[in-house]
Amino acid sequence: SWASDGWIVSALLLTWCLTIVLVNPSGDFPLNDDWVYGLVVRNLVKTGHFEFISPASANLFTQAYWGALFCLPFGFSFEALRLSTLVIAGLGVASLYGVIRAVGGSIAMATLSSLLLIFNPFYLGLANTFMTDAPFTATLITTLYCYAVALKENSKPHLFFTFVFALAALGIRQYGLIFIAALSIGYIVKKEFRWPAILQAFGATGLG
Repeated sequence: SWASDGWIVSALLLTWCLTIVLVNPSGDFPLNDDWVYGLVVRNLVKTGHFEFISPASANLFTQAYWGALFCLPFGFSFEALRLSTLVIAGLGVASLYGVIRAVGGSIAMATLSSLLLIFNPFYLGLANTFMTDAPFTATLITTLYCYAVALKENSKPHLFFTFVFALAALGIRQYGLIFIAALSIGYIVKKEFRWPAILQAFGATGLG
């Protein structure tokens, strides 16, 4: 309910925002190896076409278009790209709280887990770059949240968004395909190997 979980999620997101303010990731320059991915977004913003012009191996498709969306107001900059990562990383924080609550975890456990994610040095550090690590992690966590609610409440909209986010994760890194396959197997087992579930699962994996 909003009276409990909603306010806690709001407090967690406020904590995330205050943490970012303290980090202050400003400056139009690359960090770590994100200059490689920045080249893809810059080309996308200038030409409107996705072209991988670097030796990196990540898919990057989803993240490149997400980053380009944040570059639309003022043009390409690494500050805009970092903002795009911070937004989706914040979604991961909220989703982690949600998935733990959805599987029966207590408010205290869900809150502590989200705080640990916020202050995890890898997550926090990489969320302040345009590297693929934090967006991929956040997207997978959001996928798990939708999946948990879909199975618990037999919700078709949540199942739909499960595979939307799973495909989005695949668009960031290739081994997201393993995750889609695992979700599909779990869904088939949950539905007791019924043909509609099998067709849906194989269709989602095949689409990936």
